Amino acid sequence: ENVYKRDFSAPTLEDHFNKTILPKVMQVKNFGRSGRTKYTHLVDQDTTSFDSAWGQDNP
Repeated sequence: ENVYKRDFSAPTLEDHFNKTILPKVMQVKNFGRSGRTKYTHLVDQDTTSFDSAWGQDNP
């Protein structure tokens, strides 16, 4: 039958266009939907500066 001949690896809806041209924020799955968290991981947001006065070992 026709069901058995389908290509299940074919792109669907969101996969039809190249997401690399979008800004990094918009490259996530389900962007703008409720339930989508703002940040993917805190490593991307790390602003630690180890050469600051608070990060030195010397008293």
